[in-house]
Amino acid sequence: MLSRVISVLKASISSESPNPVEESLVNIIDHARKSQLLELLCECLIASGSDIISGSTNMVPAACEACKAIWYLAHAVDIVSLGAHNFSFPLASSWRQGHSKLDGKMQEQDSLPDSNSSSLINIFVKSFLASRPMQIAVYHCLHNGLESAIHASLQLIARACLLNLSFCAIMCGPMNSSPEANEIEYGGDGTIVSDMFSLLSLCGSYLNKESKQNSNQKCKLSNPHALVVHCCLALATIAACLKSEGKSSASIILTSSHKKQRSRLSVLAHLSSADDTVKSCLQPHCAAATLALSTLISLENGGQTRSSLCETALALFPRMATLHTLLKLWLSDGSEELCRYNAGLLNLFGLRDGSIGLLETRLKWGGPLAVEQACSVGIPQLLIRLLTDGFSREPSDGKEVLTHRSGLSPLGVAWTLSALSQCLPGGVFREILYKREHLKLLTDMLSDMHLKVLAAWTGLGGGKKGVRELINSVVDILAFPFVAVQSSPNMPSTSASINSGFLLNIGSPGGRIGTENKEMLKTIEHNMPQYFQVLLEV
Repeated sequence: MLSRVISVLKASISSESPNPVEESLVNIIDHARKSQLLELLCECLIASGSDIISGSTNMVPAACEACKAIWYLAHAVDIVSLGAHNFSFPLASSWRQGHSKLDGKMQEQDSLPDSNSSSLINIFVKSFLASRPMQIAVYHCLHNGLESAIHASLQLIARACLLNLSFCAIMCGPMNSSPEANEIEYGGDGTIVSDMFSLLSLCGSYLNKESKQNSNQKCKLSNPHALVVHCCLALATIAACLKSEGKSSASIILTSSHKKQRSRLSVLAHLSSADDTVKSCLQPHCAAATLALSTLISLENGGQTRSSLCETALALFPRMATLHTLLKLWLSDGSEELCRYNAGLLNLFGLRDGSIGLLETRLKWGGPLAVEQACSVGIPQLLIRLLTDGFSREPSDGKEVLTHRSGLSPLGVAWTLSALSQCLPGGVFREILYKREHLKLLTDMLSDMHLKVLAAWTGLGGGKKGVRELINSVVDILAFPFVAVQSSPNMPSTSASINSGFLLNIGSPGGRIGTENKEMLKTIEHNMPQYFQVLLEV
């Protein structure tokens, strides 16, 4: 019943004329929420899990139906709460609100409202964390369930991971060992993330043109593309949430085995460009695979040295020229269509921003050559355009009107700022930092309005941690000339500094200028008065 409700609601959203049965559907959902149906479904999962632990598999179908019903209820509530809202991510939304005030018009909030299903997902998460049998039941929904149960379980897992880090950790731990076990192999056999990679491998072979021609009789999937999308979004969420808590190794998801690491990264790389054309990145399943690959490798970006896992990943990444093309495609109308995929409810995950994450990692670990390549093809200029996407005004009947584009997701903003920071030693610092409009763009990102919307964002890259990362990223860029000047061998020791001996962020790209590019250092020192002046103006 709930599945049919969702189908009609989605059709109603996409239809220009209102659906006469929508009110009755909303009443059905409202009644389901208030009748403690979710708590009963969680009890069903616990009972099913206890039966599975005792050695029986008779209750696996019941567990699958319970998982599906929980997700359908949460999904239906989300669709109703989304309604006919225009959607924008926090950066574009805050800019649009600010300019509406300047124009004397107040616009309705057009970013995704705080999901009304969060309270329902929290009930599920609380029961899941407190019950080992329920954990076992959900694992078997993914491990032994039919396609519809797997599809629902993946979406439920992704949403739950957004809300609770402990849930993410359980996804990476083995389900068949005691929680008190001394040695736990994260990401290995018997874990939910391992099943996710097995599923991706199956879908990858199924989507392969040759496999289609061979007509594999062992497994018939009705919608492998959707399975890839939701499987990759779940993996991306787990990785991003672990990183936000300070984790700095992808082995918790990819295992410590180099062979498995290579195999799993290869599956994601293959799916991210399934038909070997750049435009395939605009397909939802390719975009989701790119996002998963980016977030997984970003777990390794916290260290100061390039790990063997990074070496493996970089060999699978697109070339710099291809990344340049991907960024240009991001600005296209086709890319904007990704924000409307699945009624726009996947925007919590920043579905289309994975290619920016790949660029950021390549710049971080590719050395001066990667930075030089990026600057030579105009990537810094494209990054600025990405930051201003959704801000443009277009003439209409002689008047300027705000165009409605979604802009970068909070996760995409963080990656874009980091990539821009990595490009500064390539000689573009004058174009970025000495132009008033560019510096104003950066400082406006720290406006009260943007920080408030970002803090309220419940998707990836939002909340208090998202605000902290944004401020640090902007300061890293603004500090570049100061850190570069401080890195000069002629500068006095900073041991008496108020910041534990370091002025600003000495680990930023500007810290290498004093030893790697003395000519650039002279230019920066010579132009410091101009930089002061622009800073004061903005």
